[in-house]
Amino acid sequence: MVSKNNRKILLKQVYDFGFMLTNYKPKTITTNKKLRMKKQTQIIQILIMLLVLFVPMLLMAQTPVAGTDPDTVPIDGGLSLLVAAGVGYGAKKLKERRQKATTLDTKEK
Repeated sequence: MVSKNNRKILLKQVYDFGFMLTNYKPKTITTNKKLRMKKQTQIIQILIMLLVLFVPMLLMAQTPVAGTDPDTVPIDGGLSLLVAAGVGYGAKKLKERRQKATTLDTKEK
């Protein structure tokens, strides 16, 4: 059996623990860190804006070669690779769908 004195100590410890839980306040970031982080994000935003504005000036297109039509566009560059990749992806998905349908049919039997 618990003595009266021990019971009082136990109740006080439980009360103190409950009080600590209800009055818990998480640590907040100091204002110096907040200001530093805000300044860093502003610098990054300014750099990105400058890149977006000034990089296109560096990427000027080439002048057309003499004797060729400047309006022609070569289609056999990356476009044929994109079409081949699309056909391959479609074939893969079709194969997966057929395999899934056959596995469902065999499970039903």
